Amino acid sequence: MAPLKVYVASATANPETKYRVQRTLMILDGLGIPFDSIDITKPEHAEQRRFMRENASKKGPNGAVLPPQFFYEDEYLGDYEDFDTSVEADTITEFLRLLPDAIGNRIRVNDANKCVAALFSKTQGAGVKCNH
Repeated sequence: MAPLKVYVASATANPETKYRVQRTLMILDGLGIPFDSIDITKPEHAEQRRFMRENASKKGPNGAVLPPQFFYEDEYLGDYEDFDTSVEADTITEFLRLLPDAIGNRIRVNDANKCVAALFSKTQGAGVKCNH
């Protein structure tokens, strides 16, 4: 098991949550960051869902804890907004508590953003190598 845990929801009627989960998984996969994805919508993950809700300190506008949520072992790292900010600021290794060499030199965060945009537009960006 990887120390990085990302709590996601595969079944949701909320298109924003679905987009955020997909974007998160594509970026992490594209960067080659090892993580465990925990789908809180599956009945067998009821205990993990409870853990996420009890330990995530950031809540959505309606007071609910919405996926994706990020933990390093049992330490709460933040929610999607925190993740997105770290991607945009190119500080993802610090946010995810990874050593700078943990993702290697395979792809930079800015290239990962281009990769995600290319995947959503169903075309590959010029000169962008996506690991997917």
